[in-house]
Amino acid sequence: MAVLRPIDVVFVHGLFSSAEVWTSLKQLIAGDPDLAGFVTVHCFEYDSPVIRLRLDRRIAEIDDIADRLRTYLSTELSEAESIVLVTHSQGGLIVQRFLARVLSGGQGRDLARIKRIAMYACPNSGSEFFLSVRKHAGFWRNPQERQLRPFNRAVMETQRTVLRAVVNAQGCTDTECRILIAAWGGMSDKIVPPIVSTGMFPSNGILDGDHFSVVRPTDRDASSYRVLKAELMAAGSPEDAQAAASGEASTERQGRVSVAPPFGRRDAPLQGRANLIASIMSSSEKSKAHILAGLGGSGQSR
Repeated sequence: MAVLRPIDVVFVHGLFSSAEVWTSLKQLIAGDPDLAGFVTVHCFEYDSPVIRLRLDRRIAEIDDIADRLRTYLSTELSEAESIVLVTHSQGGLIVQRFLARVLSGGQGRDLARIKRIAMYACPNSGSEFFLSVRKHAGFWRNPQERQLRPFNRAVMETQRTVLRAVVNAQGCTDTECRILIAAWGGMSDKIVPPIVSTGMFPSNGILDGDHFSVVRPTDRDASSYRVLKAELMAAGSPEDAQAAASGEASTERQGRVSVAPPFGRRDAPLQGRANLIASIMSSSEKSKAHILAGLGGSGQSR
């Protein structure tokens, strides 16, 4: 068995949460003989209160937290050579904003030591859970919660940057940096349904559990632990490092995973797309490949 290179794992929690959410995963990693000696665990913690009562303090916005994460990685983990970011819920949006802000500043090469990103239950297109209550709570002005509302423009612009300049990047330059991103959803998660947490990323999967239990596995046989362990083992393998350096890792990974067409699973006839469907189904030699583009939730999967 090849000797694995050292990996620093950074856990990023979600809205109204704390580093305590990672207790189970941290304990399982610490007790796993396969990971002993090459995985070091860290928790990036930020303040995420439901409401702020003190008038002299504010609730940090997502951009503030993303910039704090950048500072954390450049100072507390300045010596780390290989980093894996693991997120839960809003933590995935924070990491994506961090990536986009670094790239927008033309400093994409600073991301080279981030080898992989693993996201649990990330609300990529927002969370509709108790949305009407959240919107009409006139006394409640929480900037972090507002980022979780469906079709938030800042979130969508961030995700376009991440897909273009991270997931589909060809290398690592000032304006792009290829990083493998895995997105997982909990099968019984009603707060962030799996289609929301996994839909936009080609490397994805459905795990046992709900929004909270998906990051609290009880043993090393749990699906949520097994997928994370596989990511850590891959990030620490010399073969993965060589493939990434030669530009082969992303192509191979993307070729193995894809979004399965939902044939036969439409719950109702698709309306108003007759001409589009006809052109897609056309046997014309010039119409063998098509790209469907649009805002999240506008019907591409259908």
